[in-house]
Amino acid sequence: MQRLWKEKLNWDELLPCTLKEEWKSIAMEIEEATKTEISRQITPEYDAQEETELHIFTDASQQAYGACAYLVKGNTSSLIITKNRVAPVKTITLPRLELMGALIGARLANYLVGFIDTHKTYFWSDSQIVLSWISSTKTLPTFVSNRLKEIRKLAENSDWRYCPTDQNPADYLTRGITAKQLMNSALWIKGPKWIANKTEWPNWTRNVENCNTFSTITEESMDAEIHVPKTSCIQIEKYSSFSKLVRITAYVLRFIRNLKTRKSERTIGILSIQEIGEAENTLIRNVQQTTFELKIDIISISVAPGCQGLRERYAFVYVPSPITM
Repeated sequence: MQRLWKEKLNWDELLPCTLKEEWKSIAMEIEEATKTEISRQITPEYDAQEETELHIFTDASQQAYGACAYLVKGNTSSLIITKNRVAPVKTITLPRLELMGALIGARLANYLVGFIDTHKTYFWSDSQIVLSWISSTKTLPTFVSNRLKEIRKLAENSDWRYCPTDQNPADYLTRGITAKQLMNSALWIKGPKWIANKTEWPNWTRNVENCNTFSTITEESMDAEIHVPKTSCIQIEKYSSFSKLVRITAYVLRFIRNLKTRKSERTIGILSIQEIGEAENTLIRNVQQTTFELKIDIISISVAPGCQGLRERYAFVYVPSPITM
């Protein structure tokens, strides 16, 4: 469905060959899934001396995000429920999708503890950025802070831990797997091998790309997330001259600005130096946003990108100019 929406197809329009073949493959997998069997017994016979733990694994990709829950009792573990959602058609950075997956996990746990008596709930994610967000006390962008607020409310005093991607069963919810492979996967049915043995749990030190420091959040970096203009209405590749592209962009920005002002206050005539400068910055900023979307998302929350990116003198997003170093 996500692909169909992105293709902007009408309901009565024939599917392209690639999508038609993809649908046939999905239909076959649905039929295969009906043949699978899952044991209804979640845990062995009741033992009051053994603690019951709830483990929630979360993950996300550009296609979907979600969470799966496992009940651990003694040295046994079982999958009890999963939930995932298709990623929005509008492009969202992977860390934010991972955060949305964490929110699904928090909601799932809140639902389960209402009727399952557990001693402790653990959350697992393979996103170090999300884990840093959750443990951070700093001011974060609105999109992030709103979701963190609900996560902390639903999963108060819960333990969030790092899980390597290849050991994260929620990865199957977001990247796709055949029905046969899924039901033959011990990782999916029981969770990671170490889930019932605390001594084997993965260790993690809060960092993002080998950097442990959060730099200071600035008011400019907070605003940049909301106010970075988009120029997708202008097809850059159609212009062979940068100066002409800048002038066209400046007139488009003026037109948009004039729509928001009274007729008597609208700008007309020759473009000013300020308008030319604004257009140049808008174009540069748009290219940066498109090319370095993930890096900008990291910079906007003031997490240093590490040895492969920017260190010591961290980058920041400055309005009205593009990224400054």
